[in-house]
Amino acid sequence: MAEPPAKRVRRRNETQTNPGPSTAQDSQAAATQQLPADGVRDDQQTIQSCNRQPSQQEPTPQPPQPRPGETQTNPGPSTAPTQQLPADGVRDDQQMTQSGSRQPSQQEPTQQPQPQLQPRPDNVKRALEADANERAEKRKAEATVLKDQGNQAFNKGDYTRAVKLYTQGLESLKDFVVLYTNRAQAYNKLEKFTEAMEDCRTALQLEPKKVKALVHLGKAQQGLKDYEAAVRTYKEILKIDEKYEKMVADNVKRAQEADASERAEKRKAEATVLKDQGNQAFNKGDYIRAIKLYTQGLERLKDFVVLYTNRAQAYNKLEKFTEAMEDCRTALQLEPNNVKALLHLGKAQQGLKDYEAAVTTYQEILKIDKKYKRMVAGGSAVFRPNART
Repeated sequence: MAEPPAKRVRRRNETQTNPGPSTAQDSQAAATQQLPADGVRDDQQTIQSCNRQPSQQEPTPQPPQPRPGETQTNPGPSTAPTQQLPADGVRDDQQMTQSGSRQPSQQEPTQQPQPQLQPRPDNVKRALEADANERAEKRKAEATVLKDQGNQAFNKGDYTRAVKLYTQGLESLKDFVVLYTNRAQAYNKLEKFTEAMEDCRTALQLEPKKVKALVHLGKAQQGLKDYEAAVRTYKEILKIDEKYEKMVADNVKRAQEADASERAEKRKAEATVLKDQGNQAFNKGDYIRAIKLYTQGLERLKDFVVLYTNRAQAYNKLEKFTEAMEDCRTALQLEPNNVKALLHLGKAQQGLKDYEAAVTTYQEILKIDKKYKRMVAGGSAVFRPNART
């Protein structure tokens, strides 16, 4: 029959009060005692727990020690405010001391940003001016080297290369006046007078009293046959400095001579055209038209001797002997040994019945050239109208 529970408790208490030697059976029974499946201790264990002596203290549970190599973590939630670490992850002692001793009522002042230093406007201006001056000096040095190289090419007569080098110099420094005047001089040598004039005018815009620019401008104007403009340009030099008087006088003289020669050539060309047209009319027997064309030719060039002799011959054909004699005498004043003038003069004298004068005139021809002896001996001029000059 099973022992009642109350009796078992009394007997166990007695045993604890007067402990006796434990048997192996009791030790085994205590070791093998387990909790029920539902986690509730049985009545015997509960009674034993209640009858435990107060002097016996249960050991305080110790937290599990970390294994070697593991980091100990705090499993519970932390109520302390999170403290920010500096960038390197370690707070220095001063920060920790200040943090610990800071009064809660005191508020830390907000740190103001340091003001940025701004450069002064006058310093910036001086820096920019210094940089601009340095760049200008560098460009001028490059342009000067190209100018010297261009001068060497010019002195060797290589005007095309000189122009190229002067142009490169102007690309480095576009307001370098001497490069414009030097290039204008090279253009004049190449007879590129329009380009030379443009360079001279640019130089005069940069430096209005540049004498070399005026000299080369005058020469370019001469090259373009504008002699009057060239003379005016040369005279402008005297307004700048009278020491150039001789140079100006020489240039003006050359310009005027060239102008006169140019005009004479032009007039002679026009007169020659009219002479040829007059000869065509004469050969066709149209003496009146021939005289008209010869006269127009003489209006272009009044000292064109052949026009006088040809018109005299046409006058003789029209039996205008007086007019013919006048033209022959004018031709002989311009050219005393002109044989054709003497021939047509003798013919006119014959037409006027002045035979003695005609013989005297024909004999004058023999003094010039005896190949006309046969013609003179006959007492009359043998002249072929178709043999025109």
